[in-house]
Amino acid sequence: MAGPVALFGGEEFTEAAEAFDRELLKLVDSDSANIAILPTAAQPENPYLAAAHGIAHFRKLGADPYGAMILDRPTADAPMLVSELDGAEIIYLTGGRPMHLLESLRDTLTWRRVLELHEQGAVLAGSSAGAMVLCGRMSLGGETTPALGVVSNAVVLPHFERATDERVQQLVADASESVTYLGIDGATGCLMVDGKEWRVYGPGRVRVITTGGVESVDAGGLFRLG
Repeated sequence: MAGPVALFGGEEFTEAAEAFDRELLKLVDSDSANIAILPTAAQPENPYLAAAHGIAHFRKLGADPYGAMILDRPTADAPMLVSELDGAEIIYLTGGRPMHLLESLRDTLTWRRVLELHEQGAVLAGSSAGAMVLCGRMSLGGETTPALGVVSNAVVLPHFERATDERVQQLVADASESVTYLGIDGATGCLMVDGKEWRVYGPGRVRVITTGGVESVDAGGLFRLG
């Protein structure tokens, strides 16, 4: 059975993110979850710093994290680096540049291995850019483009606490029967409870935007996709 999916709205590896990440760790049936942190989206700014922040954050929570330094397409097709994912119970895609992340992972050895591990039960988590690329499509500059398709019927909009009322209403108008927008606040996220039901954790909220309007879901609340 495929593992759970976690979508996070940004501000990963901060104190505010701890509420969500404690729930994320509960998805793993071990005392010290093995977490592979992929800082691909943080390239070229400082992926090594992003990985270091993730390692420090999850160690504080009692996990066993490490950085998998897959930074671009060449490294995503390097068998030695791909092998470092083996044994990961949680695979975590950090925030940064969504298009760089998408172009680095799509149709690579890394992505094929990530999907294999996910099918074997590993948790697949993404924050901000990482959450965006896990969906069927992602929105950039008002346009949507095909993404990696793990959550096929959603488009994640991170840092959604910044969205104006006008932006929300435009998204309602742009929604379709096949696409749900998930506006996820920073330091807040949602965990897949089963194939269609999701639960929200964190200090903010998730706004589920469809052709029918907007559902605002606070921490502990559930919503359905599809």
